[in-house]
Amino acid sequence: MKKFKKTGNISSGTIKEKKKFITGKMVIGLMFVFILISSAIGYFSSSLFGTELISSYNGHVFKLDTNTNRWSTELNGKKVYFNNLPSDIPKYNFSGDAVNFFKTSMAIFGTYDPDAEFKEIYASVEFDLDDNFLKNKNAYFVYSFTKENAFNKPVITCANATQEAPVLYFTKSDITQEPSLDMKDNCIIFSAPDRYGTIALRDELLFRVLGIK
Repeated sequence: MKKFKKTGNISSGTIKEKKKFITGKMVIGLMFVFILISSAIGYFSSSLFGTELISSYNGHVFKLDTNTNRWSTELNGKKVYFNNLPSDIPKYNFSGDAVNFFKTSMAIFGTYDPDAEFKEIYASVEFDLDDNFLKNKNAYFVYSFTKENAFNKPVITCANATQEAPVLYFTKSDITQEPSLDMKDNCIIFSAPDRYGTIALRDELLFRVLGIK
C-alpha cells in the first residue's frame, strides 16, 4: 500500500486557491447587494420624496402637469389648462369692454381666416371659451370663418357684429406690435404677431373671463 506524502507546496497552494475563491465570491456578492440597495433607494426617493410644482394666484391653486408641461387649476369641478401662470404674462393692451361683452353676451361668433398661420391656436381658444365659460352660463358660441371654407361653417366678419351677438375676430398682427385684445363696433379683435404671443393672449383672455384675474 502506497503512502502519499503531503508536501508543503501542495498544502500551501490549496490554501491560497481557497482564499482567492472566497475573496472573489464575497466581492461579487457585495457588488450585487450594493446595486440592489442603490436601485431601491433611487426608487423610493422618487416615489416618496418627489416634489410637485404648485403655485397660487388670487385663491386659485395651479399645478404643473409634467406630461404636458402645462399648468392646471380646477373651476366648476373640472380642470382648465394654461401654458402660463397669471403672473407670468406681460401687461398687454387688453380691453375691459371686450371682457364685459364675453360676460354679458348670450351668443358670440368666433371667426378667422381658415388658412391662418395660427388657426390651431385660434380653434383651441374658441373651444376653451365655449367649453369652460359660455356653456356654464348657457350661452352659445358660433364657430365660423371669414370666407368660404371646406367645413361649411358660416362666413362671418366684424361687419356682422352686433351688441347682442358680438364677433371675436382672430388675426395675426405686425411683428412690431404687441399682442392685444381690442374692441371696435361690437367686434372683439384678438391679435398677436407670433405663436408665443398668441398663446399668452389666449391664457390672458381665459384668466379674465373666468374671473381668475
